[in-house]
Amino acid sequence: MTDMDTETARTAEARRWALMLSGDVRELGRLFSDALLYAHSDSSVDTKTSYLEALTDGSLVYDTLDCTITETACEAGCTVFMGTMKADVRRNGKSLKLNSSYTTVWVSAPDGPRLLAHKSTPLA
Repeated sequence: MTDMDTETARTAEARRWALMLSGDVRELGRLFSDALLYAHSDSSVDTKTSYLEALTDGSLVYDTLDCTITETACEAGCTVFMGTMKADVRRNGKSLKLNSSYTTVWVSAPDGPRLLAHKSTPLA
């Protein structure tokens, strides 16, 4: 990705956060690569299909979300963001307060960047 593409990926990352809060599964699906791997801070891993199903059926709900990008790397058609995330989440009916670091990998696609991978790690 070029610097211009990295800015587009940064915009897509911010849009992803807003869509997670609103639960807009359709638009999230458009941002996600079909090959998405989404590793949660509890070490469980979702695919694009299972992540969107969890949002659709209400087993995963984001009530608050505060993310900050702290590092960016760009090479060979992909942009990697690292940052911090604080969130209030309901997962399978249980309320959770998350404080995590995260990494996302965005890849270039003809119609815009696609999220290929997400990995969260709990912070102490």
